[in-house]
Amino acid sequence: MQTFDKDKVLWTLVQHSGFGYAGRKEMQDFVEARVVMSQKELDKINKANGFITDDFKEIEKAEITFGFEVIGAFSRSKIDGLRILKNKRQS
Repeated sequence: MQTFDKDKVLWTLVQHSGFGYAGRKEMQDFVEARVVMSQKELDKINKANGFITDDFKEIEKAEITFGFEVIGAFSRSKIDGLRILKNKRQS
């Protein structure tokens, strides 16, 4: 399990804010990158088996691979009000 380091940027994938904040139903199955801001968020992501990386190119590639659309599932857990994408690579 990773430990939060304020000097190292970590990324995760969450449900798109177009759905999470704006309620746009057509965005329900889309994802976006999100910076991990605290140990509490990192713990939530780990517990949800979420995707974590320190490589922006990897997170960008994951967004493109998904075509911003999810093939998988979101956790019930949220960071910043957006559901965490479960990491299929670890499942």
